[in-house]
Amino acid sequence: MDTLPDAGPDLRRREIAVRRAEGVLLRSHAAGLAVLAAWAAVIASNADAEPQRAIGLAVLGFALAGVTPAFVYGAAWWAVRAGERSRRTSGGGAGLGVAAVVGLVLVPLQPALALPLGAFGMWGLLGLGLVALGLYRRSRLLWGAGAGVVALHLLVRLVLLVVGSSGFEAWVPVVLSAVASVGFGACASWASTQARRSQHAVRFAV
Repeated sequence: MDTLPDAGPDLRRREIAVRRAEGVLLRSHAAGLAVLAAWAAVIASNADAEPQRAIGLAVLGFALAGVTPAFVYGAAWWAVRAGERSRRTSGGGAGLGVAAVVGLVLVPLQPALALPLGAFGMWGLLGLGLVALGLYRRSRLLWGAGAGVVALHLLVRLVLLVVGSSGFEAWVPVVLSAVASVGFGACASWASTQARRSQHAVRFAV
């Protein structure tokens, strides 16, 4: 009687592709949040600037926040596709193409989003996007990291309401954006480690 081929190595390779894609996506989020944190620092350091300069910096901040989702998801989609082509694998980029398109759609909508979100409320939106991707891909790592960023975003709003106009509030987005960026980087490192372990398992299994 014929026997079915062992699907173990194929499943392992798919798991590797998924883990690598998670690492790429989290690193792109870390880079996007690091850029927003740097820009938040620029805004905070110019808190006492003359009104014309302050308005110009705010406009640039809104523009930067508007293109951040397109950069984050577009870069992740491109990097995952390039990696899959070079390794002749597939299955890791599920949902990233749609997310990249959504990021592009958000760019012209930024003026309408600026009022409810603010220049740095965009990273709360990035967190929601990561939650949606994590649920779609059934990845606890992704939706957990996204939920953490959403929680940080809400914490920012709460802290800003509490501290009022004490002068400290300008640096709150800087600190929490940096914390979120480091957290994403740590999660990406964990995903990459899991991918390497699965790769070693495949090599020993073959």
